[in-house]
Amino acid sequence: MGILSAGRLGVLLMVCLDITACGRGDDDSASALTAFAGDDQVVAKGMVVRLDGSRSTGSDASDALTYAWSLTAPGGSTATLSAADSGEPTFTADVEGDYVATLVVARGDLTSAPDIVTITARNTAPAAHAGADRAT
Repeated sequence: MGILSAGRLGVLLMVCLDITACGRGDDDSASALTAFAGDDQVVAKGMVVRLDGSRSTGSDASDALTYAWSLTAPGGSTATLSAADSGEPTFTADVEGDYVATLVVARGDLTSAPDIVTITARNTAPAAHAGADRAT
């Protein structure tokens, strides 16, 4: 009973090869999509922040990437993303704290893993600029 006949071994081998050829659901083309939400930033409170997902990549340039951004803002903030489905949405860092933006890109049925960027808003001290020295 524990011995495989040549026929059964052939069928078993064909099934294993078929599963491997199909990738068992592991599609390498999905890993070819890479979301890049940009580099972390420190900005002044009240500044309009422009996010930039233009460095995201995909393996097939025949179809454009679609963008899906989300934003988690610190407590007390009313910040929302403008054009969250574009490559470069904006928001106003209206309170101090960390704003975490998440980007996922897609092309057809393929979706990238999410990428995050953290924007830290700080209250900056005002600076006085008296101008250039003048001769008297």
